[in-house]
Order: sequence, then structure tokens, then C-alpha cells
Amino acid sequence: NIASLSEVVRGDPADVNALNMRGAAYAQAGKLRLAQNDFNAAINANPGYYQAYANRGLLFVRGGRYDDALADYEEALRLAPNYVTAYLGRGAVYMHKQNYAMALADFGHAINLDPSNAIAYYQRGQVYQLMGRHDKAISDFDVAIGLRPKRTQPYFARGQSRFTLQEYKQAYDDFYVATKSGKDKLRAWTYRGLSAERFGDRKKAQRAYRRALGIDPNFRPALDGMNRVRSGPA
Repeated sequence: NIASLSEVVRGDPADVNALNMRGAAYAQAGKLRLAQNDFNAAINANPGYYQAYANRGLLFVRGGRYDDALADYEEALRLAPNYVTAYLGRGAVYMHKQNYAMALADFGHAINLDPSNAIAYYQRGQVYQLMGRHDKAISDFDVAIGLRPKRTQPYFARGQSRFTLQEYKQAYDDFYVATKSGKDKLRAWTYRGLSAERFGDRKKAQRAYRRALGIDPNFRPALDGMNRVRSGPA
């Protein structure tokens, strides 16, 4: 924890492992300035400490400083060419910058280095989705789900691609799994309602929209959907 790591740093201000770990703990606690100070200190103490570059890069991504993040990930990879975390981070930066070819290359490198990395498949699937290549996106989401079936984000993403491909019943099922996540719950119930609309089951659509509106009574897509299914033909 932060307190015990701070004791280590007080005893040895150049302990890069303790600085890096405390920086990660600060970042997790939302104390981003303190986190960056620790990553800076770790890099100053040991410019070859590649983990601190990658961790600082993630902070820059969270702050929307994509060029700074890219520079840190590139330095991490120069120091450690097989560092999967840096490929994932740099790929995410390229995805934000809409450089999809480079993002695909980085996520592909990560998968080659660690074929069991579910996040790499999920992120590559997101890139394919942004490119409109939904069949490939679904294939990657399938692998991500197979590797880590309890993570709900790939189900939500796969549901979106299936919905786009008009596979509404499969999308309906995927969005149900996604409702288990607090982050995606509102949108997942809404998409589930919309999927039910598309395959013609107004009762299921109403139930899904009702669940969405129970989370946010003013969520316009769910309100609009509920109005449609209530006013449609009997």
C-alpha cells in the first residue's frame, strides 16, 4: 500500500521499484500528479527502467496527452522490445489517433508475444470495429471472451458488431451479459431493448427499456425506445 511504499522511498529515495509501485498505487487512487512525480523520479534515478515509462504513458493517455504517451511507450519498447504492456498502450494511443494500421500492428505484436492476452484481442477487435470490419471484430471478441469469460466489455462490443450485422437475437443475448457491468449497464439495457425491437418482440423491448430507465429515467435513447414500443401496433 501507499503508506508502506512511502516508508521504503523515505529510506531510499532512489528505489525505482518502490517509486514505480507507489506511482501505480497513486494512479489507481486517482492521485495522478503524485503518480507522475513518482514515475518521473523512477526514470531520473534509472533512465533504463522501462516499466516507469509505460506507466507514465498510461497517465498521459488518461489526460489526453497522446503525443507524450506515444513518446513514453516508444521509449519503453526501445528499452524492452518484447514488453507486451507497452505494445498494448501504444496500440491504444494509435487507436485514439485513428491510425488503425499501426494500432492493428501493435495489438498483433502483443498477441504474438502473449497469445493468451485477452486484452490484446479485445483491443484489436475494437480497432476492427472502428474500421467497419465487424466479422473480424467478432472473431477477436470471441477469443477475448473465451480467455476471460467473466469480463463483460467484450460481450458489449460483440453485441454492437452483431447488431450492426443485423444479428439481432445474438446481440440481444450479448447485451444481457453486458448488463452485469456497472460501466455498460445503462447502454446495454438500451441496446438490448433496441435489439428486441428489431427482431419484433415488443414485450422484451419494453422490459429492457424499463430496466434502462430504472437506472436513468431521463436517458433519451431509452425514453424514445419505450415511446416507440408503447405507441406501435398492438
